[in-house]
Amino acid sequence: MSAERKTNIELLRVISMAMVITLHCLGHGGVLDLYSFGEAGYILFNLFRGFCFAAVNCFILITGYFMVSAEIKISRVIKLIIQVEFYSILCLLLTKYLFQESVEAKDIFKALFPLTNKQYWFATHYVILLVLIPLINKFIRGIGKKEHLYVIRILIAMFSVLPSFLFWSRGIVGYGYDFTWFIVLYVIAAYIRKFEIRISGKSCMTIWAAVCIVTTGGTIGMEFLLYKVFGITNEGLGQGVFFFGYNSVAFLGAAFFLFLGFVKMNLKSNMLTNISRCGRYVFGAYLLSDHDMIRRVLWEKVNFQNVEYNGVVFVAAYLTVIVLIILFMGCAVEYIRVKLYNWFIPYVRQIFCGKTRMM
Repeated sequence: MSAERKTNIELLRVISMAMVITLHCLGHGGVLDLYSFGEAGYILFNLFRGFCFAAVNCFILITGYFMVSAEIKISRVIKLIIQVEFYSILCLLLTKYLFQESVEAKDIFKALFPLTNKQYWFATHYVILLVLIPLINKFIRGIGKKEHLYVIRILIAMFSVLPSFLFWSRGIVGYGYDFTWFIVLYVIAAYIRKFEIRISGKSCMTIWAAVCIVTTGGTIGMEFLLYKVFGITNEGLGQGVFFFGYNSVAFLGAAFFLFLGFVKMNLKSNMLTNISRCGRYVFGAYLLSDHDMIRRVLWEKVNFQNVEYNGVVFVAAYLTVIVLIILFMGCAVEYIRVKLYNWFIPYVRQIFCGKTRMM
């Protein structure tokens, strides 16, 4: 892969993390709850959500695109586990000593075993995906284009089409928050890497935008129907339960075209190239900001309700600033962590492997 094409995908990684943090602002931060059905803020921030919702799928597509032609090593899995453990313990310490919040024994236990205590759902299922990649790659490399496309069609039918239209089946298939959906995305990304898809990058981005707008509009339309015709006014009406799911057909399509658009992009801006270099550090922003203990403190401090009276435009600007701050802080902490890790590991190897004598 050329350096330019890799840079494009790393830029998508950065943008996707900004989208994920935006979704957290809208959901955990309570921005979507600030506005009633039909208000300008309701429509605007639902559009925000619509344009950002494909971000999680894009992270897995990126993994599949890179890893289908690589050999996964156990060291990669260990590094990820160490990374998650670092942030989990760091978040515990920040909660206790920086934010002066009470910490119970169960909090300490959960912090020590974050991957088995639902501290980071994405990281847990991502680790499972990494462990399964050698088997997935062996299967993918043994089939041709026709068989690969057939497998994709079957997987999409089972894990995306079925729950999208027979919504009651989500009790079995879920909403895309597990490693089975990650496998589906991985197989799709592997196809993109192996075989040429003839469509321009501009067309891909246009389709992505259209899908996001139509899906958001369709969701608002369904809510309008329930609100006006059937008089359903229960709390959470505006949360988009109809088409919003990582494994919905709409946002599978949105992620596919957004990812493919970046794959085919011709990146020539030096500024964008520099931004893409942060791609290796952005996962730290997720781990730092979405830990259970940090989350409840963070969104109380941010407090979007305090700026609501300034108007929708101000809230949107405030949200953008918060996203950039969280992204920057996460990348900065991850940069420091990587430096410390690279400094510390050689000493550990010396101790356990005895390759050289320590001074």
